[in-house]
Amino acid sequence: MPQSGTALDENVKEEIRAFKMDQSKVKVPWMLLEIVQNDDRIDVVKVTKKAGPSDNLETLREELKQREVVYFVLDYEPSEEKRAKHNIPKGKTYPLTCFWSMETANIKLKMKYSSTVGTLKSATSTLKTYLEAHDFDDLSEEAIGDKIKNF
Repeated sequence: MPQSGTALDENVKEEIRAFKMDQSKVKVPWMLLEIVQNDDRIDVVKVTKKAGPSDNLETLREELKQREVVYFVLDYEPSEEKRAKHNIPKGKTYPLTCFWSMETANIKLKMKYSSTVGTLKSATSTLKTYLEAHDFDDLSEEAIGDKIKNF
């Protein structure tokens, strides 16, 4: 059990490892993670949706519009323009962990998720980059680029 916040579902670390190994199967792979109750009625962080073969960054944004607060992991690929400008090889991606919290979200829900960010960061530490987003401007290429080292 974490010192504060909510524990991770027993499968989360394995699903994140599999996500890293399976990145080539979809253009912009992502996974949503949410705090849900397990069979014992205990709150846990669990993967609730994974990108499918036809999903992309736009389908992720559509999913985020339906949620006030959620975590997600994303394997971000810079645009052709950014790759050319910064001499980034085609196919180079940047895996990141994100805490999505709309400004209008319920404060108790925000606090519940905020208190668990440390636990999630430790589970996704191999993804290296952490991003906090409150609106879609925070998920723009410029905002993500500012968070990614060597971009």
